[in-house]
Amino acid sequence: MILIPAIDILGDKVVRLLKGEYDKVTVYSDSPDEVARMWESQGAECIHVVDLDAAKEGRLVNLESVAKICQAVKTVVQYGGGVRSQQDLQQLLTAGVDRIVLGTSAFDSGLLKKLLKQYGEQIVVSVDSRNGFVRVGGWTNDSHVPYMEFCKRLEEMGVASIVFTDIERDGTLQGPNREALKEVLGGVSMQVIASGGVASPADVEWFMQCGYNNLYGVITGKALYEKKIILKDMIKRINSQTQR
Repeated sequence: MILIPAIDILGDKVVRLLKGEYDKVTVYSDSPDEVARMWESQGAECIHVVDLDAAKEGRLVNLESVAKICQAVKTVVQYGGGVRSQQDLQQLLTAGVDRIVLGTSAFDSGLLKKLLKQYGEQIVVSVDSRNGFVRVGGWTNDSHVPYMEFCKRLEEMGVASIVFTDIERDGTLQGPNREALKEVLGGVSMQVIASGGVASPADVEWFMQCGYNNLYGVITGKALYEKKIILKDMIKRINSQTQR
């Protein structure tokens, strides 16, 4: 398991939203690439970048900021937001992104199959749940599809990795939705990256002890920016447990 810092971009600034609400914004930096360098210097193996403008508008908006992040660090950059076509995906790969997270476009099974065939494990799918159902369009629209139904559909199609987020926990510092995460981790064999609500070292410890081999990583954002979790210290703790 790895700990993955999040960089959410809105208007070229690093922000966090509360429960995905675009009118509940906290700005942490006006330099996403400097933030990326900071997380890399603290030992991050992967950085999770989300273009919130792109996710809402359905087009790549802050591509220049994303490219600067990729140029600034050598660590793996995982990007999500507004990817609606193969052309979008290719632009991101050209900019230096390593893994592409699909959200809304993953509901287009024809497109998803095509992208999986061509790009394989570079494709990750975001499963964003609110009240048990997957949300799309930057979390603004209800797909009316239960999250476990969607997870199993993705696995059947050959998706290797998903990011599972409980939107109601995201940005709240209230702790992750452990019951939903256990259901997802126990219900599929593909790799799962957990996201939403991680608030303290104790939350990360829970993931370290939960016993699911398909837990690839845990994304945390607000807890890092509010210094509830110190990234380098937490990574050392994870690594020391792994080496036992």
